[in-house]
Amino acid sequence: CDIAAGAPDCDGDGTPDGCQLTAGTASDCNSNGTLDSCDLAAGTALDCNGNSTPDSCDIAAGTSTDDNGNGIPDPCEVILFIRGDGNSDALVDISDVVFMLSFLFQGGLDSICSDSIDCNDDGMRDITDPVQLLSYLFDSGVTLPAPSPACGGDPTADAINCQAYAPCP
Repeated sequence: CDIAAGAPDCDGDGTPDGCQLTAGTASDCNSNGTLDSCDLAAGTALDCNGNSTPDSCDIAAGTSTDDNGNGIPDPCEVILFIRGDGNSDALVDISDVVFMLSFLFQGGLDSICSDSIDCNDDGMRDITDPVQLLSYLFDSGVTLPAPSPACGGDPTADAINCQAYAPCP
């Protein structure tokens, strides 16, 4: 009778949405009056990690971080970059070695894309990175791990990330 009288049943299961919320068989984490499952199905909410909870609710609950405040959980964002381009000028050259050495040993500027400085993709930024880049630049047969020589995402999960990298779309 409630449904016939106009009570919302967005998921079409024959039980009014309000009853599902009261019984705890459905959720409305953002309190917008629509079941989370219906927000997700309608595309009015996104769930990039596939946990059946809108991303905005994951962020609000603290189960996902959003360091840049763009509403997309950090683990779901893929920032494209070129490994070895520490100074973010779209070129991998000797100036990147100088940039890295200045950062590591002289308190120079840090890269906004830490992954670009991690030339051996070991999850650390240390002296081995400019050494790897020098070996690459002077053609000793060393290659840089992906993404190199073109834009791409980091294939390795580690504590180093890339906040932004302007040269890549």
